[in-house]
Amino acid sequence: MTARTIPWKSAGELRRAPIPAKDETEIFSKRFLCGKGGMLLVSATGQGKSTLLVQASYLWTLGREAFGLAPARRLKILFVQAENDDGDLKEMLQGVEKGL
Repeated sequence: MTARTIPWKSAGELRRAPIPAKDETEIFSKRFLCGKGGMLLVSATGQGKSTLLVQASYLWTLGREAFGLAPARRLKILFVQAENDDGDLKEMLQGVEKGL
């Protein structure tokens, strides 16, 4: 069995590596989140996480900034929803559209 190794680079390699003008893996500007990265949104029940994500996603799919996070390009977003029913989702989306 072959042992798995973690790819790594020395500080010297990183120091000499060119910084590209455009990072193609960038999801949010200023390298806040890049491909193969992850982000969690954690809060207590009823604090508005779902509504925040609906509003942010609405803007990010248009390529616009939401809550200080500017997408590097228009994003394609897929919601996998298990907590809210269709009525909840309709209320959130219509509220976001009215507010914007």
